[in-house]
Amino acid sequence: MKGMLAAAVACAAMAAVGCSGSDDPAPGGTSSSGSSGASSSGSSGSSGSSGASSSSGSSGATGTLYERLGKKEGIAKAVSAIVAEELKDEEIKSYFYFQIVKQEGPTPAQIEECLVNQLGSAAGGPEAEVKYPTMVSGGFMCRSMIDAHKRLSIPPGVFDKFIMIAGGVLKSAGVAEADITTIANVLVGTKADVAQDTKRQTGPFIPPQG
Repeated sequence: MKGMLAAAVACAAMAAVGCSGSDDPAPGGTSSSGSSGASSSGSSGSSGSSGASSSSGSSGATGTLYERLGKKEGIAKAVSAIVAEELKDEEIKSYFYFQIVKQEGPTPAQIEECLVNQLGSAAGGPEAEVKYPTMVSGGFMCRSMIDAHKRLSIPPGVFDKFIMIAGGVLKSAGVAEADITTIANVLVGTKADVAQDTKRQTGPFIPPQG
């Protein structure tokens, strides 16, 4: 069932590319879960416009997924483009905004650093060795997926939207379909940790009581 969900979300994220519908994960992904504590979620199919630069593209690309994404520098550019696109969606923005306005942070740049760790780990890079919580610039601590999102009450539909937008940005940057599928599969594996509001399918951030 989890594999079917991953395939469905990956297909949605790559609707403009076309999808084979296979449940088999693409090669090269690593398992996720305790990754980055950047708080965010969801995302609409309005993907793609931002200028993520990527060294990947054709399905004949060689090297590891991490290398095809441009290693840490390329991933950081992709994450910056993804965050910019996610924040165009008002529903998703409400979850980022709650965190950004908190006095203790994180700032958008700190959120991006946490996401770089997560995507780098998903791509099989050295970020897979990062233990959480881990400190980024300004002393902000990236937390585990569960800890970073537990007070945000993110609905599953918002999580799915986030992945679809991220997939669209990666496609526009020239990332190969198989690589987008690998990344989507890893991110879908974190859904239970991130989308903890089971009472609604979608909706903006609701401030916690107390």
